[in-house]
Amino acid sequence: MTGRILHAENVTESTKERLKQLLAPVVALEVPVIGVISDAQPTELQAVAELWPTIPHQICQFHAMREAGRLIYNADHRVKTDMRISMQERTHAYRHDLHKRLREAEKRTEEHAQELTQLQILEEYAATVEGALNLDSLAPFQYGGLAMQEALTKIQASLEKLEKKGER
Repeated sequence: MTGRILHAENVTESTKERLKQLLAPVVALEVPVIGVISDAQPTELQAVAELWPTIPHQICQFHAMREAGRLIYNADHRVKTDMRISMQERTHAYRHDLHKRLREAEKRTEEHAQELTQLQILEEYAATVEGALNLDSLAPFQYGGLAMQEALTKIQASLEKLEKKGER
């Protein structure tokens, strides 16, 4: 009721008996317990049910949402991985070629300054694509595959905008 932590301890095992030992100091305080929130591990459910059989026990919303979204999270991860595998090799090869062309352009005279600038811009885009290919997921609400698709769409839109301006 006070919002204060009554007892905390790091544990290396989460058996029902160990969890009951962990909660024993709270039970000994004889304070009114109005509810329990846990991540729904079976041993936690059992320990709480034995210590406070009439007290409401709620599953942590974050854990419940993470479990509810596990199927879409896994599907997103597979799509993201497939996209990265299919694009990464080509992106690396393209950047390798760009770096070679950049080195060559840097050696030339000032009349090739525009080419050098264009190659540098392409290198920035290629690096941004590689960064997009490595966006991470964070269950339950951040999906790396969707973030990757959104980032690549923005890159594509930016390139199309440059193309319309005639800055190829």
